[in-house]
Amino acid sequence: MAIGMNLQRLLVALLLSLLASLCYAADTKSAPPEKKDAETQPPAQPDAKSSPPAKADVKSSSAASNGARLYKENCQACHMADGKGATGAGTYPALANNPKLQTAAYPVVIVMYGKAGMPWFNGLLTPEEIAAIVGYVRTNFGNKYAEPVTTEEVAKMKGPVPTDE
Repeated sequence: MAIGMNLQRLLVALLLSLLASLCYAADTKSAPPEKKDAETQPPAQPDAKSSPPAKADVKSSSAASNGARLYKENCQACHMADGKGATGAGTYPALANNPKLQTAAYPVVIVMYGKAGMPWFNGLLTPEEIAAIVGYVRTNFGNKYAEPVTTEEVAKMKGPVPTDE
């Protein structure tokens, strides 16, 4: 029985991730063909006359974009694009304007270990990815909890991957 529950939770998590990925892929299909070609081609070698590309602050810019991308891939299927949640086959709580997100530890623990019908993501996502998602949710959808969530904080809360046994 416990193995069946583990398998069921894993399948739900995988299906939700697949659904979110398909939604993400559908959104990116409208990109111009030149961009898609550029993404699949190796970068062109700069010639001597052109200036070198500016180095972006990868850490700060990637955290925000990764949080948005990871939310879209892992959370949006249930919590919706606007973070307002949904009711239908199940009830998916709103993340928008949610006072429970004020304390960063609360959403970190929920994402890592799940709650009620929400699957856990501990072992499926890295501490860096969990920090990016939680940071994104806490600063979007009408939430204004700017205190950052660090990878180190998430790693400290990380325990063994949950089981139903």
